[in-house]
Amino acid sequence: MDANKNRIKARLNKKINLEYETSNRAAFLYIDLSEASMSYLLHASGVVTGSLSCFCLACDAFLQSARHATHHVGTAEHQQKAGAVQLSDKFPHDHIKKFKRGYYCEFCNVLMPIASKVNVHITEDEHKHNKGVLLLKPLGLDVVAFNNVLIEEKAWHGLIEGVCSLCNAEFEDEEDHKADAEHSLNLVLKPIQFAADNAIFRHLDDTASQCLICNKLLAPGRMSEHFVNAEHLEIYAKQHIETNGACRGTETEEITAVTENNDKVDDCDNPPTENFEKDIEEEETRDFAKANKLTYNKNNKKSFCRICEVHLPASFKSIKEHVEGTNHRRLVASSTPSTTEPKDPGNLSKQETIKFIKSTVDIETPFNIVTIINLKYCILPNSLSLIWKNDSRIRCVLCNMNLPPHSNVSDHINTRQHSLKWINVPVITSERNEFIREVHPGLYHCGFCHLVVSGWTDMKRHLECSDHVQRKAVWEQRLRDHKAGAQEFLRLHPQTVFVQLMKMLNE
Repeated sequence: MDANKNRIKARLNKKINLEYETSNRAAFLYIDLSEASMSYLLHASGVVTGSLSCFCLACDAFLQSARHATHHVGTAEHQQKAGAVQLSDKFPHDHIKKFKRGYYCEFCNVLMPIASKVNVHITEDEHKHNKGVLLLKPLGLDVVAFNNVLIEEKAWHGLIEGVCSLCNAEFEDEEDHKADAEHSLNLVLKPIQFAADNAIFRHLDDTASQCLICNKLLAPGRMSEHFVNAEHLEIYAKQHIETNGACRGTETEEITAVTENNDKVDDCDNPPTENFEKDIEEEETRDFAKANKLTYNKNNKKSFCRICEVHLPASFKSIKEHVEGTNHRRLVASSTPSTTEPKDPGNLSKQETIKFIKSTVDIETPFNIVTIINLKYCILPNSLSLIWKNDSRIRCVLCNMNLPPHSNVSDHINTRQHSLKWINVPVITSERNEFIREVHPGLYHCGFCHLVVSGWTDMKRHLECSDHVQRKAVWEQRLRDHKAGAQEFLRLHPQTVFVQLMKMLNE
């Protein structure tokens, strides 16, 4: 009982105590994720820190050193003045405060004279990194990022199906491996990195990076595409928590504590009923898997989706979540032509892609490449080309075919067959603020979500759902960020639009 209590207490402790043996003595490595640096505590109190001296923006006072500043922020006068200054409503998630002398970023210790400078600052990589690091906090053995995104323990330690991505090694016992000195050191040395839209990842080496939300390894060059993939966004939404003391991690630990400290009085009650219910559950799981084109194998506790070509646990919950997932549904829609073509509503205005698109500009950002269309829409290049990529699986929605794993997508896009189909795809112009194309009769592609929906009724429903609204808002912000650069490019290169494509088609 005492051992159980101690273990539960350790799981709830905000300090992760990693014990390992070295030369017949115990050594301890403490990773305290919750303590901010002294500098940040000063910044959060409205104190700008320099190489030696400091300046309090709340009190408009010069402070000779960090020691003087630390004493100053503890005074009642300072706390009263600093407490009256709230985070800016314009930048609620970026810890920007407006003082008499300008806008101050607590994360970066930067003072800016006007709000437009702040708009630029919060998009910079350094700000994203500082924001991400300073908002990492422990929650039991899990970690919370940005105060509302849960990184689960396995992902934090880089453990994926018996392999540690931090140590690049297999392991047999998870707890023993996490307590190993080499793993502990790698956990410290492999830094967390942050990308646009609060994406969180580790760059492991030249061949692999780890998404901490999905706990998945990808080639570094594919991370930016992964971050806007529908499956990633779906998992990201599921990891959203409210850090008000009743978040998922805390509830889990409380339930564990209660379970392990109760006497097991019901373990042997009615075993025949328990076995009967288990048989029914297995039968329902098998039938559900078969109906949705999954191979179910209860012996090895695995199932295989023949549509997505992925393995997953053989539980009803896992299979149901996969079947209802965005990635599975869109692959079903693209690979299964409708037996009865949905009728056009009649009020849809359409225009061929070649006539609709007047200009496209690819903008390379530190994290990905975006395509700006007609200076009005911003989407992924693969969304424009109607290409889906999921791990090594590549599929052309337009040509309705799978491409060889790891093949060069450009080789297919530039073929005459794909290009001729692409320029003739109708764009739905009656939805003025959306970029929707009818890739096949009755199948509509949403450019912002890179998603195919069967039937116009379902597409209208999709346009009203929260997922679409949120993703569209992200792409509209990216358009605002890069529109000026695209305009300048088109001013300098007015004749580049579609020249290469049309030249190829006329050969």
